[in-house]
Amino acid sequence: MQTIKILLSTLVIFITIGCSTNTVIASTYNKSSVKNSKILLYFVYRDNCPSCESMKKHIKSPEIATLIKKHYIVKMVNIRDKATLPKVWMRPFVSPTLYFVDKNKEELVSSIHGVSKETLLTTVKEAITVNNMK
Repeated sequence: MQTIKILLSTLVIFITIGCSTNTVIASTYNKSSVKNSKILLYFVYRDNCPSCESMKKHIKSPEIATLIKKHYIVKMVNIRDKATLPKVWMRPFVSPTLYFVDKNKEELVSSIHGVSKETLLTTVKEAITVNNMK
């Protein structure tokens, strides 16, 4: 019985996090200087995080960097910086976490966490394709 209560509590927490995150992304996008319907790439990282450093290197690779520069506005947020994170946002448990948000404040693709360079490139291209279809 105790296990079921713990599982249900965990499920409620994850549902709440998902809903809260979308609200924060929407308010952040409103404050961005959006030009030509660029996509907001919201990069949440943690200091001294090897996966975060790896993801930053992936983003700076030539093919990905070219796409990011042309199609994205990048917002870097340290997960521990309370001043940067809006109060309504419950911090993600995993870093890095990347969100891809369109001009209508909707996620274009599912958020990703610490992925390979190839997976990041595929996701960056997918978000561009979905954004162009709108």
